[in-house]
Parts: sequence; structure tokens; C-alpha cells
Amino acid sequence: MSTSAQTEVNKVFGLIEEKKTKEAIELTASLLGSKDPNVREALINNLSKIYDKNSAIIKTLVPKILDNLNEKDDLLRYSMVLAMKPICEADPSLILPFYHDFIKDKDANKRESIIRLVGFIAREHPDAVKEYIPDLISALADEKEFVQDQAVETLKILGRAVPREIEPKMLAFLAQVTNVDIKKKGERS
Repeated sequence: MSTSAQTEVNKVFGLIEEKKTKEAIELTASLLGSKDPNVREALINNLSKIYDKNSAIIKTLVPKILDNLNEKDDLLRYSMVLAMKPICEADPSLILPFYHDFIKDKDANKRESIIRLVGFIAREHPDAVKEYIPDLISALADEKEFVQDQAVETLKILGRAVPREIEPKMLAFLAQVTNVDIKKKGERS
């Protein structure tokens, strides 16, 4: 990460200190859309710090942040998801309203990322994501294996937290599935 990229992000913190929330939101949004991957990386690495200093900035920009989950650079996308982990755990209601749009998105990276974010939420707030179990089970049949794998991991988390919610739905799904590979994945979770 370049120092000029970090300097740009530090301007956000300066605006926060000056209590200029509107300007901090505008600058953060601009940095999220930067063509320079170093700037986006620097911002991503500071998302949870920005949230801690002024949660209104991140709350306002959640849709724009989540739109970046189609990032083609795997490292940046995964960093974005990890940066959102403490935010998801602190306030699941910021992410969950976007679940249905993202789980059906044509971009497999967005589907995998939202499933991962739901997994983070499930660790701390399993009851908040119980309603998403049918979609997560359906993701076991996703066309992309990495989406299927993430669905397995998230279902494992939910299986430990709310087994009575997941077991009957999983068994019903497995009874309907004819693809042997998908059945094996479902049995692993």
C-alpha cells in the first residue's frame, strides 16, 4: 500500500476529527470508487476504524460498499469482506436488507461474499439469519463451486447454532437433489 493512498484515507479521519461528517462521507465514497487499487485497499483496511470513529459514515455508504463486492481482484474483495466482519457482527441490520438482492446476483463473487457476511453474522446473531437458511441451502446447488463451498461453511455455523432450524430443511433439500456432488456437499454441512 502506498503512502499517498494512506494519506488520502487519513483525510477522512481528519474530517471526522473536525466533525465534518458530510464531507467525510463524500470523501469516503470517492475513495471507494477510486480507479487506483492502492487507494481502495487503504480505505478497505480502515473501514472498521472509520466505523468505530463515526458509524454514520459507514452506515450511509453500506450500499456503495456492498456494490464493491463484485471486485475482480480477489484479494481486494476478500479484504473488503473481512473489513466488514466487525461491522456485520456489531450491526447485522446494516447488511441483511441487501441479502436477497445479492444472493440472486448474476455475479458469483457477490453471491459468495454475501454468504460469507451472513456467516459472520451467524456466529454472533444466529437468530437474525435463520430466515435465510432456505436460500443458503439452495446455494449448495450454485453453478460456481466456490459459492457452494461458502454455503457449506455458513450452514455449518448455523448447524451448530440452530440445529433444529437447519436439519429438517437440509434433509428435505437432500431428498430432492439428484446431483451426487451437490448431495455430498450438503451431507458435509
